[in-house]
Amino acid sequence: MGTQQTGAQKKVLETVRDPALENIVTSRGDYLVCHLRRFDPGSIQHSDEICRDRITIRGIRNMSFSTADCPMYRVEGSDVILYLARRKDNHIFRNFEEALREVHKNGSYMPSAEEAQAIMESDTTLRINLSDLGLTHHNIYGSYFDVMAAHYDELNPPQRAFAERVYGAGDDFRKYMEMMLTQRDTPTPWHEHPEEIGLRIWVLNPEYAKYEVSLKDFILAKLVGKGKPLCRLSKLMCTNCLSGFSARLDTPYDDHLSVRGMYRKEQG
Repeated sequence: MGTQQTGAQKKVLETVRDPALENIVTSRGDYLVCHLRRFDPGSIQHSDEICRDRITIRGIRNMSFSTADCPMYRVEGSDVILYLARRKDNHIFRNFEEALREVHKNGSYMPSAEEAQAIMESDTTLRINLSDLGLTHHNIYGSYFDVMAAHYDELNPPQRAFAERVYGAGDDFRKYMEMMLTQRDTPTPWHEHPEEIGLRIWVLNPEYAKYEVSLKDFILAKLVGKGKPLCRLSKLMCTNCLSGFSARLDTPYDDHLSVRGMYRKEQG
């Protein structure tokens, strides 16, 4: 792991500077820990902010991003609840050196009772019962639902709330779906069949989430309510990968992921 980080730190930093957003910088693919050493974690953009900017900034459409969204899973009775926290409650970013080592080792970050409570009580956290999402089972680890760009009005209310948190709310959501249908940069089979363009949102398989939370409770002998929550990382895929979003990323060592934010003051 040390060798990987050293190599990543030596990479030449490439940026896409946006004239309309003077202080926002796009750093191309690198390990997340290296991004966070250069950037103010409190400035890293959420998925919906990146999608909003993609509508007018073509240069970031075919880039995939680590995002500031913090997915926390918690077993409550027989249900698995996803708490999708915003930047201010992303405790992985707050103490990223230690937290990312934990994610690298265990695949998840186990928040303290205080951190979990702050996420659950925050007025900016989106709470979703996974059973309300009409998920398609993919494998033991993950499930998903699709946001059909040409038929997004068919989403149920929890799906729509999740989709708007990822791709933008209100008019921004409509504009992003239109962009996906009409302004893609590289020809693909979906151009001829826009009705088939589905933006896929990935979450933990609910049964796997129950298993992992229970296992970690057993190992750590810690409980928060009816189950100790776990946090994962998140990523937004490029438009040529149909803008998929993952709320279940279990590694900080994907050097294809970029970030958008502002440099730490000492970076200039």
